[in-house]
Amino acid sequence: MPQSPQYPALGIAGTHLHNTSLLATAFQYWEYTAEPVALVLSNGWGMQSFRPFRTGWPRIRFGEIHEHSAAGERLAGKSADCGRMVRIPSYAWLEGFDYKPDTDIMEDSLYLEYYDRTVTLLWIDEPLSVSSQQADTFCQSTSNGRLLQSG
Repeated sequence: MPQSPQYPALGIAGTHLHNTSLLATAFQYWEYTAEPVALVLSNGWGMQSFRPFRTGWPRIRFGEIHEHSAAGERLAGKSADCGRMVRIPSYAWLEGFDYKPDTDIMEDSLYLEYYDRTVTLLWIDEPLSVSSQQADTFCQSTSNGRLLQSG
């Protein structure tokens, strides 16, 4: 099993480091890792921007932060920053998973006080099953019509 790409594993945990280093390192990790990860930057409950999974699938559900995500629980005052990867329902971040509440992905969200933003790292630690409807929808939206495989 691959090592969890949580922020401590990236070498950016700790209060002595600047938020700029945290954010820059998160973006660099997304850029250079072979792991199936996505990165989301949010302002309060609203998603501001994201870097998708490299394969284009699954797609990030853009809009409001879902209450069942780790970022949503922090915003609702139910918990503090994760500080590590936690298992969350896929539908909290991904399009097309509302009908599969038992499908999970991993999330690590950190609040960056200097920017007043939250940076979220999403990781697919186990293969996600694809319904024929999801595959058809995705294939129609790709330029070459082939479903891209994560791996």
